[in-house]
Amino acid sequence: MTLTMDIDYFIAWRKRQGLTQEQLAERIYVSLPTVKKWERKARKLPPYIGFLMACVEKGIEPVGKEAMYQAQG
Repeated sequence: MTLTMDIDYFIAWRKRQGLTQEQLAERIYVSLPTVKKWERKARKLPPYIGFLMACVEKGIEPVGKEAMYQAQG
């Protein structure tokens, strides 16, 4: 069974955090178009979105951030 989150809950949470769509995309390492698709219900939220939201709330940075680079393509 794959879970997803209610989009309205997600949007309200983002706004409570004081984040724009672009700021959220940067914090969770997804593209701005991805966040926009989530919010207009063109794409379901991934099942792990709650974990990413918790990390944003707690200011947790990804493990290995120093080894990340911009992928081509």
